Amino acid sequence: MWGEYSYASAMTDHVQDFLKFLREKAGADSAVQAFFPYEVINAHQYRAAAIDWAEAGQVYLNTQSVWNDYYDALESIMKQDPENYGFLNEQAQRCVGWNRNELARRIFTQIGDHWTPRIWAKEKFEKYKEVAFGKSSPTWHVCTKPVNAKNEHY
Repeated sequence: MWGEYSYASAMTDHVQDFLKFLREKAGADSAVQAFFPYEVINAHQYRAAAIDWAEAGQVYLNTQSVWNDYYDALESIMKQDPENYGFLNEQAQRCVGWNRNELARRIFTQIGDHWTPRIWAKEKFEKYKEVAFGKSSPTWHVCTKPVNAKNEHY
């Protein structure tokens, strides 16, 4: 149900209203609090997809409020659900695509050697990891020019 609300809020440009409502619910309900970080991430990703990853999505993803929410949600998930390596890998790869390599490095470090993706995804995993750690340049189509570079520490 919350995923559907998250999606609807993103499609109608009401992400902040939805997150405010969800924060209030999370404060009173531990079950909502447990999945709240996932919905923060979902809402922002749905919104970026709705307004086009390559152009408007890039601007949207470089606003301070988005990165604070996204960063806080990832921090919470990394503490609450540290062995959810598939999810963390997906987020690390997105952070590389958004040129948030410092955050991607933190996530890849948490994944460490504890998890190896399936054979078909291992090459992609390794390529993104190399870019995050500065060992290679991106060679695939990703959004790599942040509009507001001063937010790089997020």
